[in-house]
Amino acid sequence: MSQNSKSSSTLTADEIAGLSSLLCGISESQLMNIPVATISTTVKDIGTLTCLDQTQLDMFYAMVMMGYPSGVPDGALLQEMRVIAAGMTVPALQSLPLDVMSFISPAVYDAISPSRVKDGLSTLQLSASGITNIATILRNPRLFNDLTADQQDTLKLAAYGIDAVLDGSANSTGFDIDIFTGDDGGSNIIFEDNMNETTTAGSKRMIPFKYLSVLFALLAVVMPHQPFL
Repeated sequence: MSQNSKSSSTLTADEIAGLSSLLCGISESQLMNIPVATISTTVKDIGTLTCLDQTQLDMFYAMVMMGYPSGVPDGALLQEMRVIAAGMTVPALQSLPLDVMSFISPAVYDAISPSRVKDGLSTLQLSASGITNIATILRNPRLFNDLTADQQDTLKLAAYGIDAVLDGSANSTGFDIDIFTGDDGGSNIIFEDNMNETTTAGSKRMIPFKYLSVLFALLAVVMPHQPFL
């Protein structure tokens, strides 16, 4: 900006969008000088950046929320903010209702300080986060290993169901999970045996996520009545 004789206080929305990843090099003092109105109109552009540090995310989030007296982002705003939502404080995370948890971008869990998730999100909130977010946390040792045993168990139960081993260790079931969107728009999970290096597509078990709870309930009824060999 100095080369172009520009001040952060005079940046337009188009200029901020054009800076792209260069915005990650902005100092705290420069960021504070950007008009809140300008930030508000470039939320979507800023939210796509993955190079912002926690301090920058905190500042961007605070500036965005100045336009929301309630202090609690709804689902639409969480979707728009994307990674900016990683600037939420522990109290802000604690205040999130269950019905907006799935609107949080997976990018948030890659960027946010692990201690904020541990102290800010309850097991109920984590279980309502949606399978893509749950898978993102499970695949992120930096975050997952910092969680409490109850939080880890909640995530594994949501992802692995009856295959989960609730001992506080990540993916102790011996299965990897792949998430994709089915033809009906719903999320599906592929459980792949990662103990067998020669696993083929034919050995994968694909189960629509929305039917997992029904399957688990049926197994709980049928299995106790199976004769022992």
